[in-house]
Amino acid sequence: RHIWTKEPLCMVTRENDSEWSSYVDAILQGLMAAAEMGVTQSTASSFPKSVWHIRDFDSMYADAVASVGNYLELYSTNIRSAGLAKRMNAINSGTGMLYALPHGYPEQEGPRPAEGSKLNAIQVAQKLRCGMMTNQTSLGEGFCLAIAAGIFSDVPDARVEWVWYEAHEELLLAVSNGEVDVAMDVPVSAEAAFQYDITFSSPYFFPYDEEDGGVSLDGNGQQALELPDHDRAVGLAASNSDRQFAKFCFWIMTAPVISEEDELPFNDMVLVGLFGSSYKRMFRDAVLFVGDYSRIYESYEILVGPRRGRNFINLLETRGPQHLPLLFGSNVTSLVW
Repeated sequence: RHIWTKEPLCMVTRENDSEWSSYVDAILQGLMAAAEMGVTQSTASSFPKSVWHIRDFDSMYADAVASVGNYLELYSTNIRSAGLAKRMNAINSGTGMLYALPHGYPEQEGPRPAEGSKLNAIQVAQKLRCGMMTNQTSLGEGFCLAIAAGIFSDVPDARVEWVWYEAHEELLLAVSNGEVDVAMDVPVSAEAAFQYDITFSSPYFFPYDEEDGGVSLDGNGQQALELPDHDRAVGLAASNSDRQFAKFCFWIMTAPVISEEDELPFNDMVLVGLFGSSYKRMFRDAVLFVGDYSRIYESYEILVGPRRGRNFINLLETRGPQHLPLLFGSNVTSLVW
């Protein structure tokens, strides 16, 4: 019997080189995308080219797969108990994927925001600028209010300035150059992270498509799929120009998910010292104002439809596949085959 713990393993890069970090993440996403598409080590040359527009990197995904195989091939080569791939380490085919990463020891005191930093500037201005699309509504408004609550605690809705854009490219450029503080409801993709020098949060909404998902593949990638629909997950984006603020947004986005998963009321949420003493209640204030994930979803259900598919918690008792390739998106240049 396998015992499942919430201790995911990952690669770690230095935060002062966002280009390298984006490259590492893109390679991992490429290996997973290859597994989902049925591209194996022997057919690696069929994988689409990168759109990074960097000399000698256009075939980086194909080269990676040719070297080690796709994600499931790599997994079966290195993990002897291949049956494990049928659980969390498999490619998701449409089951619940909301999963908040472990917080570790957030009570430890960290450096407070320096003068001139993004968090400091937002506090001084008493305003959080949230960029959103005019023709697309997901749960972004609720999560932007959660960030505002974590920063201001009192009347956060009065301290948000909504800025609307017509295209994802305009929205991502706006957050990249500092025109807005955060961008909401944008398709999460590794290639967009590189192109716009931004950091995405974990996805908080998965648009449902009757034809999306397919099936989980075995270690040989036998059941080939077409290239997945581009905009299969949306989340928040923040500029890499201020890593402290990007991390603040990333972690506060996990609070509503943990609140639902562990059935924690706001006053039982852990205190956080990582961003200085002024933000110890960031999780509690976020959940106090917007509620847990289920409450946020209910608030926007009339706009996004009934909760289903990947928009459920990946519960500990039934841990399902947690990998979903998010390599390409409609907000990046067209693919080159």
